[in-house]
Amino acid sequence: MGHKKYAVKQGDTIDSIAFEEGLLPDTIWDHPDNAGAKAKSRERSVLMPGDVLTIPDKHTRYDTVPSAKRHRYRRRGVPAVLELRLLEWGEPRVGLHCTLEVEGRTVDCQTDPEGRIRQWVPPTARKARLIVHGSGREQPREEYEIRIGHLTPKEDTAGAVARLINLDYLTEEGAEDEEQRAAAVKSFQKDHGMKETGDLDRAVADKLEEVHGL
Repeated sequence: MGHKKYAVKQGDTIDSIAFEEGLLPDTIWDHPDNAGAKAKSRERSVLMPGDVLTIPDKHTRYDTVPSAKRHRYRRRGVPAVLELRLLEWGEPRVGLHCTLEVEGRTVDCQTDPEGRIRQWVPPTARKARLIVHGSGREQPREEYEIRIGHLTPKEDTAGAVARLINLDYLTEEGAEDEEQRAAAVKSFQKDHGMKETGDLDRAVADKLEEVHGL
């Protein structure tokens, strides 16, 4: 029986695809036929729409267990982990009290010493809302809409621009303006000791991935 082919859509992750196909994420991610897609990104949550993945066939596993007893099985890879990092001027925002809303579920959380939040979410989650609770006038309440699985690999222009936006070098409104994009790249290059060309070249893409974290 031949393996199935799957064309990646915007918002897909290896976790979401594996969940729908009834497989472990690593079974798809580590398949030799998917080496090309894997080479584009070190994170299985960052895929290029249009790439075609091989979905291996499922295999039946048989277990021998005592009768007349209850047995519990847990599906591996479920739920998935959503990791967020909050920075201000490049520095971690530590100890912030937050609320994360995902598919009707609300969780209270706090940023760790690296400014990170890690929470379990359904593998098929496509969006979330993060509320950062302020402490008066100096720290007002903040809200962020998060699109899960929408970040593309660093070589993709849209992926590089998204990283500039997430790192606060560019706004959503300015992303389509060439002058604003070039200015954002120059600012990023200046902050990281690079030649200020304003070009989204491979060196900038590599540094964006490093600073952004994925």
